[in-house]
Amino acid sequence: MSKNHRSVISVCLTVLCAGALFFSAVAQPPQTQMRNITTMQLVKDMGIGINLGNTFESACNYHNQSDADRPAGPPNRSSCWIANNVNAFETAWGSPAITRAMIQGYKASGFNTVRVPVAWSNLMTRDLTGSVGSLSAAAGSGDPFTISSALMSRVQQVVDWVLQEDMYVILNVHWDGGWWDYFPTDSAICMQKFERIWTQVGQHFQSYGDRLIFASLNEEGGWQRVWNRWSNAGDKQRSYNLLNAINQRFVTLIRAQSGNNPNRHLQVQGYYTDIDLTVDPMFRVPTDQRGTGNNARVAVSVHYYDPFSFTHLERNEEWAQMTLTWGTAAERNHLNAQMDKLKTRFVDNGVPVIIGEYGLAVHNPPRAQNQIRDYTLAVTRAMYERNMLPVLWDVQLNAGNGEILYYYNRHNAAFVDQQMVTGFRNITAPYTSVNHNNVSKSSPAVSPKVSLKGKTLNVSSPENAGIMQVRVVDVKGKVRANFKSNGGGANFSLSKMPAGRYFVEVKSGNFINTSSIVLK
Repeated sequence: MSKNHRSVISVCLTVLCAGALFFSAVAQPPQTQMRNITTMQLVKDMGIGINLGNTFESACNYHNQSDADRPAGPPNRSSCWIANNVNAFETAWGSPAITRAMIQGYKASGFNTVRVPVAWSNLMTRDLTGSVGSLSAAAGSGDPFTISSALMSRVQQVVDWVLQEDMYVILNVHWDGGWWDYFPTDSAICMQKFERIWTQVGQHFQSYGDRLIFASLNEEGGWQRVWNRWSNAGDKQRSYNLLNAINQRFVTLIRAQSGNNPNRHLQVQGYYTDIDLTVDPMFRVPTDQRGTGNNARVAVSVHYYDPFSFTHLERNEEWAQMTLTWGTAAERNHLNAQMDKLKTRFVDNGVPVIIGEYGLAVHNPPRAQNQIRDYTLAVTRAMYERNMLPVLWDVQLNAGNGEILYYYNRHNAAFVDQQMVTGFRNITAPYTSVNHNNVSKSSPAVSPKVSLKGKTLNVSSPENAGIMQVRVVDVKGKVRANFKSNGGGANFSLSKMPAGRYFVEVKSGNFINTSSIVLK
């Protein structure tokens, strides 16, 4: 969801839209191939990603009201009325209309994946009736929950642009007006809507290749009214079972479709996309009829915004103090501990992990750019080095609102901080990618490998890599040891270093790699 709308009370919207009720024929996609690779291999090839945030998922509580009922003045985020057309929604929260040049700018900056959050309910036939929040019955003629062909076509256009740049797309159902809150009390009709959305989206994109990934939902997979994580009041098992059922239904529904969907790589969301709640044994990875283990094509997704006091808070709250800096030993240890939890529960057991959102989403007071860079690159590295896919949360905000642009400027299709772009490239290079002919494309040499036995560090690299330089850096960024060796590898003693977590930076030939080690 938009990070500017976390406090919005979810209501179920009665949507009256002027879109056509039936889809036009699906255009031939730019890439239709399904390679014989595992989802783990796919996630590695996806590199690092970025979100088209605050764009196709923008939503309002007033967009289906008449002109007489709409608030006075221009649309704004707290009280908005938007004309029933795709462009109005796409630009409502500050983004210019997406262009292919913007997508090309992502590619030029080293990104290989674009996540496209979509609120499909924005432009949908009349779906629900009754008082606000009631899901008692469907209404209107024809099929309820029919997505506007104009919205579908516009999303397809952006998806095609990404694929034409040889990048990946993650397409989801985002916050979407808050109807997810009603699953515990009106599960039948909510599931009907969920199935209708994924039936339409799945069928529309069924012939697209494996560079298009479907994601079941966003952050809504949890229900405080059923179980409160903070007080432990309520029925925890029931709340988890509900999310597990939704994720399972998603996988089963897509697998039953035609085209490439029986083999499509899918993503399901963790409980509230919270790491601690998702590694909980009550969360279950759906059964995939395509197979088990590596033959299954299902990844798990969570989000990471720790510490919230740095990434989101604009003032001190009773439950947390706002912070303008990041990087203490405790904060870095927390980052690595959280990533280790995901690796242990999922990656080490053959289940790929996608971090669908991370980064800063705060307006004022602004954080210093070097702090933003340090945090963002540290989090990216912690995810990537554990073979998980980092997908940066990024939005384009209206400068007139006094808001701060931290990452990518969609107007000039470039990152604000080019040092950050260099940092991203250092994290992801080198990597091995799988091309359309299912042939691995690698850099000329093999990446150096790091292992630890006791307090002896072994670093190996190809014989022809030349001089190998090794630095051991603590969590505060202080260099604790420097080593140098000819290509081929060497052992280095760390006996004088205290126990703790360290980063090993290796420069060898064309490679710059970083690994994490723990001395005991």
